[in-house]
Amino acid sequence: NASTSQPIRQISASSPINSVAYLPNSVQAVTAANDSTLTLWDLNTGEALRVFGADGSGHSDAVFSAAVSPDGRYALSGSRDETLILWDIATGTVIRRFEGHSDRVTSVAISPDGQFGLSGSADGSAIVWNLATGEIVWTLQGHSDIVTSVAFSPTENLALTGGADNAVILWNLATGLVVRRFE
Repeated sequence: NASTSQPIRQISASSPINSVAYLPNSVQAVTAANDSTLTLWDLNTGEALRVFGADGSGHSDAVFSAAVSPDGRYALSGSRDETLILWDIATGTVIRRFEGHSDRVTSVAISPDGQFGLSGSADGSAIVWNLATGEIVWTLQGHSDIVTSVAFSPTENLALTGGADNAVILWNLATGLVVRRFE
């Protein structure tokens, strides 16, 4: 509540939360947790509507990052188990598992058109994924340490990565090349 600076609702999870993502035009959110699951929450009631991967179908280790597609149909998660998973939010089922990193996945994003995923990893790379096919579009190498954050441009064919090397890199996604490095 902005006028009282008090929370409107507090949600109690069973495991530490590493990432949260709103569903668009909704009063729901997805959380990523240390217990290897994602949870879909009703923000009006605080109720957990669905737990993704609780049946063993998902990640095998802590989930560090989650993103929701612009249409609200899919969630993308990245984990300490070095994988990403694309989830169907309506059913909680795994659509596709992505493998390509050699260390934990620290950050994920979904492109504004919903066609691509972007992941950053402790292996120092970022990968652009085709979400429909699971194929790697680009492996972006430019950081000398952990890639801690990734983002797509909302309007152009660009992406940003940030890392523990104190650098932010702007990437051209048409070529997979560095546009500019900020340090």
